Amino acid sequence: MTHLALDLPEARALDVRVRWTDTSALVDATGELDLATGDTLVAAVAQILAGGCERLVIGCRDLEFVDSGGLRALIKVRAACAHHDVDARLAEVGPQLQQLLRTCHLTRLFG
Repeated sequence: MTHLALDLPEARALDVRVRWTDTSALVDATGELDLATGDTLVAAVAQILAGGCERLVIGCRDLEFVDSGGLRALIKVRAACAHHDVDARLAEVGPQLQQLLRTCHLTRLFG
């Protein structure tokens, strides 16, 4: 497994770490995913997709908060992955994000 150092804009309360296994990128997101920090996740995924991968998994276990701006970022990530023909999934989704995805009828979008 290799680690990738990303050159990302400063974010208030979101840490994004990437681990690689073969052609899969495992993105661990920690903190708050919201209007102020969503672009950090989108930028990280753009760099990953530019480097090439077949599968992207976003680990959500350590997300403390997700609002509509964070949901928007996840939708942008999913769209970018679809554009690059990359399978994108969310993993270890907590109850707050599960409820948000259900309320917005987006559970199928993220597998």
